[in-house]
Amino acid sequence: MTTYKEIFGKQIQQLSTDPTSSEAEGQVWYNTTSGTFKSVVANAAWSAGGNLNIGRITTGGAGDKNSGLVAGGYATTAATASTEEYNGIGWSIGGNLGAAKYEAAVRGTQTSALIFGGFSAGALATNELYNGTSWSEQNDLNTARNTLAGAGTSTAMLAFGGNPAPSLAFTEEYNGTSWSEQNDMNTGRRYLAGFGTQTAAVAAGGGHPSAVANVEEYNGTSWTAVTALPAVRQRHGGGGAQTSGMVFGGIAPNPSGSYLATAVGYDGTSWAAIPSLAAAKSNIGGGSQTNQETVFAAGGRPNYVTTTQEYNFSSTVITPGAWSSGGNMPAANMRAAAFGTLTA
Repeated sequence: MTTYKEIFGKQIQQLSTDPTSSEAEGQVWYNTTSGTFKSVVANAAWSAGGNLNIGRITTGGAGDKNSGLVAGGYATTAATASTEEYNGIGWSIGGNLGAAKYEAAVRGTQTSALIFGGFSAGALATNELYNGTSWSEQNDLNTARNTLAGAGTSTAMLAFGGNPAPSLAFTEEYNGTSWSEQNDMNTGRRYLAGFGTQTAAVAAGGGHPSAVANVEEYNGTSWTAVTALPAVRQRHGGGGAQTSGMVFGGIAPNPSGSYLATAVGYDGTSWAAIPSLAAAKSNIGGGSQTNQETVFAAGGRPNYVTTTQEYNFSSTVITPGAWSSGGNMPAANMRAAAFGTLTA
């Protein structure tokens, strides 16, 4: 008989406590405390959330699907300074930016977010901080840029990539007071996705100026090329952590190409297909700095949509049934009849 090790190349683990659902997904283990074999069955899907008050594209997003934020963007005919806050059910209007802008990066939490860079009659170096009520001017980026990406928190932020042409590889770190130049990315790009933290960030896809599949990881000092996306894309969204992230939507293979609904997840080593958005779109606001399970996607092309989608992940620990030994009959016999229940 073929064994588990012969199929999967490793023994079934013996654990005294069950691992987390994300660690255990697709695995089989033996719980020595309960004396049972277990596995995890996971389910993931996007679901509809509340609509934005203002349809917008090239907006930025902070927070997560339970406490989200979008700010700025292009709303039908002009850049907007509008901010909206999400409570997991619906959006409400927050404090306006100091100036209307689009193609900026927004990262942090709903009550402590940064918006930096962007475009308004030219690339911007401006940087603003949101405290959950209003925005205030902070020290500018060293290099003005738009269509950039960010990762981190309001006191430990990372800015990378962007325009103007040729696509930038510049990286800057923010310490809550000022920005400082750091080592460049290996491949300059614009319209890329970024997620993670200042010391564990991911830059995925983007334009160079044509769309690329290149992915790089930042360790707080330098960038390293890692496993590329399964396919090229740009103008897409991204969110999560370096070991539990994703990119979604976008355009491929170039700005005149079709909108994408597909999404791929990253575990810190490789990319794998995950459920697609309910509708294809690009230039999306949203994300999360926590993990895949808290990502949201708001607004975007085509048609300056107001729709919001939330990524939902659930898992169930399965304990297979098994036979166990009972007491012996008084004497061996065959061709006998039986009736009753297990205990009677």
